[in-house]
Amino acid sequence: ATVIAQATSGFACLIHIRRNLPILHINRQSWNDSHSLTRETLRYGLPMGIRSSIIAAGAAILQYAVNGLGTYAIAGMVASGKMYGILSAPIMAVNQAVSPFAGQNIGARRLDRVSQGLRAAILLDLGITCIDLLISIFFGRSFVALFERLI
Repeated sequence: ATVIAQATSGFACLIHIRRNLPILHINRQSWNDSHSLTRETLRYGLPMGIRSSIIAAGAAILQYAVNGLGTYAIAGMVASGKMYGILSAPIMAVNQAVSPFAGQNIGARRLDRVSQGLRAAILLDLGITCIDLLISIFFGRSFVALFERLI
């Protein structure tokens, strides 16, 4: 049912694009004019893709290793993962905000603002990390115990 629903949704999106969004139509000329854009996209995207692949492979290996340790280890891993997710959310939000900020300022050729924004984001991330560390040290067991009850 999920596959059928996704396929139907995808097909409906394609029809909508074809009828209402001519800027998204793909033709032969779209492929010919994009060599420089393709190079630039690969220059930025390839390292990010490799990084994501390495992280995903590491997570799969770690999960395989933990699965062999039994139920309690799996529960601990899940609980600590939830704690990490909550504590890392503010840092992720800062980092996601910096990306469009940097892109807009690079486009406006205001590289001084990019450096200034990056410095501010790093300092903010360091502050959040210190707070996360204190929460982990003083409330880590209680935090994980909360999720153990939910598992």
